[in-house]
Amino acid sequence: MKFSNVALGAASVASVLAAPIDGAKEKRAGKFEFLGVNESGGEFGQNTLPGRLGKEYTWPNKTAIGTLRSQGLNTFRIGTMMERIIPDKLTGAINETYFSGLDDLVKDVTSKGSYAVIDPHNYGRYYGKIITSSTDFGAWWKTVAARFKDNDKVIFDTNNEYHDMENSLVKDLNQAAIDNIRAAGATKQKIWIEGNSYSGAWHWIESGSGDALKDLTDPADATGKLLYYEMHQYLDTDGSGTNEACVSSTIGAERLAVATKWLKDNNKQGVLGEIGAGANEQCQTAVKGALQHLADNSEQWKGPFSAHPPRFHGSIPSSSIPTEPIPFSGLRQINRHNGQPSDSLLAHSAAVHHHVVPTPSTDNARSTNLIIMLGMVQVSRKVPFDDPNVLNLCRAGYIASNLIIAIIYLYVQAKINKKKDLTTLKYVEPAPMGSSEEGKLVTTTIHAYDTTQLRAAFRSQAMGIAMMGFMHIYMKYTNPLLIQSIIPLKGALESNLVKIHVFGHPASGDLKRPFKAAAGLMQGLQGGSVQNDKKAIETAERAGRGGAKEE
Repeated sequence: MKFSNVALGAASVASVLAAPIDGAKEKRAGKFEFLGVNESGGEFGQNTLPGRLGKEYTWPNKTAIGTLRSQGLNTFRIGTMMERIIPDKLTGAINETYFSGLDDLVKDVTSKGSYAVIDPHNYGRYYGKIITSSTDFGAWWKTVAARFKDNDKVIFDTNNEYHDMENSLVKDLNQAAIDNIRAAGATKQKIWIEGNSYSGAWHWIESGSGDALKDLTDPADATGKLLYYEMHQYLDTDGSGTNEACVSSTIGAERLAVATKWLKDNNKQGVLGEIGAGANEQCQTAVKGALQHLADNSEQWKGPFSAHPPRFHGSIPSSSIPTEPIPFSGLRQINRHNGQPSDSLLAHSAAVHHHVVPTPSTDNARSTNLIIMLGMVQVSRKVPFDDPNVLNLCRAGYIASNLIIAIIYLYVQAKINKKKDLTTLKYVEPAPMGSSEEGKLVTTTIHAYDTTQLRAAFRSQAMGIAMMGFMHIYMKYTNPLLIQSIIPLKGALESNLVKIHVFGHPASGDLKRPFKAAAGLMQGLQGGSVQNDKKAIETAERAGRGGAKEE
């Protein structure tokens, strides 16, 4: 996939994955082995090596990863740079300063039972030049793999998106990586293999990747069951992920079909390491089709990964991951084009995740958020943050905004407790997509439901404050203070609970409980939407899938 440098501010990997796969009759397959997301930051600043932590590069936030884990994700693909790990030459020694950050993150992820994928985001290059020595490439992998040889939750991704190289060279590099990873003593770990031409699924055969890589061997396992072929797929015209429009509503499944046949014909297993498209109805349908195709062919496909969440994320509320479509595609492209983190980038990221309350996201709300963000990014560039008085004023505004939000939520809490509506509420929660389980019946009360939603909002605010504190106090970023003084307050005032309990709107239509989930990553990986119709509830009750009454 050939990328331009144009960042599409209106596209979102997460919002495309948001729409559930509708219909109870759709085929369900076995549970995916991997369900994950790409975690970037360690590979940032590719034009500034080795770079400074918190300036040119950073490491993903552990709290955010924990939130995603609690939502059901079990695999995290961690971007890194070959030159930072071993800076002098491919056959050289490890840079312990940089490696310690990677090692700490990997240990944190794997200690909790998740997989950590080591992803050298180098495109088959080292200091910008194509790696031509498979011996040296193998030596790099042998050195790195030796550090993780006793951790079977580590997965080795040989290299991100080889491109514009001879297929024979891509084969040799992959085989050298496999051989040397095993020679390092890492004999039980899974290895992900990537192909030429950006490892695109839709032209896996046409590019020659299929023929070149089908005979790779694993010295540790003659069956090859520890080798996975990692492919990527974007759904715009050229498959680059730089255009908001998708080719059609069926293009997702169509582009995967060729790769699926190759995997089946050659008795191989694959993972869709990246998938992305624009944040519009046609693209959402296309992505749903792609995910359903993976589920229908789970013998071959072992899991999907969203392309990239916002870089430097850290405030992802458990109730909605995430609702805004703005920065995802742009941030993904920045990552893939040697971009460096900036205050503007952090402002975009924080604006999405700082405080997302559980509320339906309308096109109008998204449009106004986009306008506010873009406007505030421009304004923030002109604000003299080096002036202590100005900086303190921005800090005061941020604190005041969060105090107002907290007061609003406390008032909502008082209203909920005063009403203490014990009306029974029943609905069916969908099972994760790819799971053989059916949806679960939840029986609760209006009071308990609203209380749970409010707690999620409080948690979201607390996580946002923690992330903002980290970015501002530790990483010294100032620009996000402006956006974070506006967007979270706007989101709170537009939330369902505030509309009902503060503004007195009737709990009907979009405000009818259970609230419609906003467009988010996890909803896209579920097998359907929340159901509260009589037929669905009765079916769940007859099947004995009821949950405990909360109050």
